[in-house]
Amino acid sequence: MRIKRLFLLVYLMSLFCCKFSYAERAYQEKITPQGKVIFGLRGEEALNKYGVPASIKGNLWYYGDSEKLYIYLEEPLEVYLYPRFIKGYVDSPLELRTLAGSQEITDVTSKSELLLSKAEGFNIVGQGVLVPKKPGDYQIIAMYKGRYSNASFISVAEAKKEVVAEEQLISIDIFPYKPYANPNATVYFYAFGTFVFKGRYTVREITMQAEWFSEQYDQILKLKDSKVALLPPGKSKIFCKYKGLQGIPQDVEVAKSPVRLNRSLKQVSIIPTDVAAAIQTSIPFHAFATYEDNSVEEVTKRIGWVIKDKAILERESDNIFVAKLVGVTELQGVLGNLRSLPVKVVVSSSPVNKGKAEKIKKQKINLDDLFEDIKGDIKDLNIKVAEENKFKYIKIVPDHCDISVGAQKQFSAFGVRQDNTEEDITILGKWKVLDHKFTTVKSGLVNAISLGEIKVCVQYKNIENQCIPVIVREAKLISIAVSPPQLKIAKGEHMGLKAEGYFGDSSHRDITLLVGWVCSDLNIAKMDKNNVWPIRVGQTKIFAEYLGIRSLPVEMEVVQEKYWLLKLIAKILCLIFLAGFLLYSYFYILTEKSKGYILSLYSSPRDLTIALYKNLNKIISIFGIQQKFYMPPLFLAGLADEKYAINDNLFLRFTQRYEEAKYSSHIFPPEASHSILEAYNQILKIVFAQHKKRTLACRYLKALISKTPFFICKIQPS
Repeated sequence: MRIKRLFLLVYLMSLFCCKFSYAERAYQEKITPQGKVIFGLRGEEALNKYGVPASIKGNLWYYGDSEKLYIYLEEPLEVYLYPRFIKGYVDSPLELRTLAGSQEITDVTSKSELLLSKAEGFNIVGQGVLVPKKPGDYQIIAMYKGRYSNASFISVAEAKKEVVAEEQLISIDIFPYKPYANPNATVYFYAFGTFVFKGRYTVREITMQAEWFSEQYDQILKLKDSKVALLPPGKSKIFCKYKGLQGIPQDVEVAKSPVRLNRSLKQVSIIPTDVAAAIQTSIPFHAFATYEDNSVEEVTKRIGWVIKDKAILERESDNIFVAKLVGVTELQGVLGNLRSLPVKVVVSSSPVNKGKAEKIKKQKINLDDLFEDIKGDIKDLNIKVAEENKFKYIKIVPDHCDISVGAQKQFSAFGVRQDNTEEDITILGKWKVLDHKFTTVKSGLVNAISLGEIKVCVQYKNIENQCIPVIVREAKLISIAVSPPQLKIAKGEHMGLKAEGYFGDSSHRDITLLVGWVCSDLNIAKMDKNNVWPIRVGQTKIFAEYLGIRSLPVEMEVVQEKYWLLKLIAKILCLIFLAGFLLYSYFYILTEKSKGYILSLYSSPRDLTIALYKNLNKIISIFGIQQKFYMPPLFLAGLADEKYAINDNLFLRFTQRYEEAKYSSHIFPPEASHSILEAYNQILKIVFAQHKKRTLACRYLKALISKTPFFICKIQPS
């Protein structure tokens, strides 16, 4: 028995000082936060290699040089109890695991024996499962094949009896599970929240209510919804937030080149994943399947259920399970050949296993004394080491800080000894700030809250505060989100983009007027401030840049505008109309000029008569009566009078006056101009009266081209 106690003492001292991770493989040497730990050296080897130790306690040697070094003069530890430190509550089960092995670590919980410092404080209800009976601090070790493990320390408090007035969200699960997608593909994500109200669990979909985000290259971008367009190849993360709680991000990978994704089953998940329930409580579980093509399906009614301990958890109906007995068990779902990860169920407040508790108590006689001895030895060693390593002052690294709002900065504190050696006391020191409205600090980690200048101080034991200045500046721009993230626009239209900046203090605001806009192909579109103007059909990308930060690209596609053919025809018609109008205006002006010339002869009846006859002759020709070279004027006049039934042979008499004016030499009276002009207009009225308006319009255009005016009126002065 004394040999066992001696071995137990040495094991516990080394593990307590080094805070060694017992779930890892333990041999040769390990680096821990407290220094280097070496196992398996003999005393002679340690002296030859490292010299005389600074402190010795049994087989544990301590070297207090610039590099902390512990040497344990024994073989590597083979039995480990995990976890080392546990915080629990009365009547709530606690689960411990015993691991053993040197080269390969295996779980031997079911084959090991637990040794409690105060056996009456617990009930053992299963393999490695304890139920605390009363508050207090306890120690526990495990024994396997005659070897003892490290000590685990349990702190038990009274059970919290909080009255929850409203439903609480305790976790968010996101599907599909780790999607693998093709370039330019779209993945739809779904979020399910686990809610608890008065000990009852419910699972509801919160996809539409949650806020969605993507993270790539350390830049967080807020998404419009859970529809994610995965554009560039590479890895990113997708997560969501709801009611102040963030779900665990899903890793997303986009292939470099398209691959074929089938409908085969990829993963099965059960939610809720961790359940703590009272006895006789009904618990609903839901199962979700993720397929290789990134589709998600609820398979709760199709899945098979596997319960590790049916005495603790019993299936009532479909997906409803009832907590029957205090303890810890696991639940898994099976679909096809695929099994989900186990869901842990902790059941509290059940009848105690008195028989097993009494058996454990009898095996622990005088164990309290053993633990008191262990604690005393560790305390003596710590005191001795502390006396040899007193610090003369504290040094903070870095010695000043310039930080932006919302950002964090980690400081380190070092204690400097008399021999100028240093020891990291960042975690051990007491940190504080002089004004909490600017910054907060915990274990050297400074969080900037608002603009200002403040001092951050650290104190260690009785050494005076050491302070450094911290200047908090405006929050740093973290990322830029441009909306809309995708744009399809027709030629002839334009659209405005909006840029929103996300800053280190979790704030975001509109920075549209501050950013610079960049278009990757200026032949496709151009930017005017935040307005996009398409130039020709095609695809391009648009970025927003500000303070060295560039947004994710806006994928823009320029398409042909609607009704483009009709618009083209309308443009052609407008051009034709414009050209016709210009031609009409041109010939109209020339015709009016000819008309003005004729009127300018009004004072000369002879010249006016000749000019009017020539113009009338052209008009008669336009209306279909052409004068042949062999026709005398009077013969042509007779034809016209006959065709248009001109009364009193008006055209014939007009022609006679023309011949008189042309071939005679007698003088025409001035009033002859008025009569000849009236006869001219009267002939035109008779001719026009016998034609339709459409014919007259065509003849009018033909007359314009030949610069031949129709009616000619002399405006008499008033």
